[in-house]
Amino acid sequence: MNESTQTTQPTTNTDELAASIQSMVRGTDTNGNYTFMPYSPKAPVTAQEGYRVAKVMYKTNKTTNTIAGENSCLIVPKITEDIVVDNIERLISHVITMLETEQDKIVKGYHLDSVTFVEPEKLSVDAIIEAMEAIAVSGRINKEMIEAWFTESMIEPLTALLTGKGTATDKLPLIVQAYSGLFGKMASNTTQYPPEQAEKLLAAINKCEASETDIGKKLVTKLDKMMNPATQAELLEAL
Repeated sequence: MNESTQTTQPTTNTDELAASIQSMVRGTDTNGNYTFMPYSPKAPVTAQEGYRVAKVMYKTNKTTNTIAGENSCLIVPKITEDIVVDNIERLISHVITMLETEQDKIVKGYHLDSVTFVEPEKLSVDAIIEAMEAIAVSGRINKEMIEAWFTESMIEPLTALLTGKGTATDKLPLIVQAYSGLFGKMASNTTQYPPEQAEKLLAAINKCEASETDIGKKLVTKLDKMMNPATQAELLEAL
């Protein structure tokens, strides 16, 4: 008599497996630890609701053409208003330090603009908060970042445009340097160009097709605001 043999197949908890795979996709391992993932501005990583992408970015050394590390990111929980409120007593001293640090940056910006005095209202808490809000919208950029963007995205097409307009060869470096200097000053939140000058800088970015980079987008945002400054009447209407 032949007895048929049956092999018992191991069962898999599909819910647990799906949850495990989902957590790994979202940047955590099976133990719930946050894991570093490669990051590229050209292919941004997205986070699920309640989380954000914390990025670690490295600059390329222009002299050695090497980079200090691999651009990476962690997907971490957002810090909510409720969390801040629950810890407000412990945070107060740090908030004061943060505000003073931002105030120092504003002071330095005015000093770099070679002014001899600064009105009190421009260093008030309201002014500091407005500066921080502007950064939140356009992002913090420094002079070195703008210079790197200008070298990579602007110099070659700008030179070609000027040459095509018949600009004298000996004047090209001076004009390009002037553009570089004007863009570099935009790292300071105190820099404000007249609308007509802002329009020319914006036109240069667009003609050089340099507006789609991260730095280009932030500069375009700043220039748009300079071209359309709020009038005193508009400010009064806000009341």
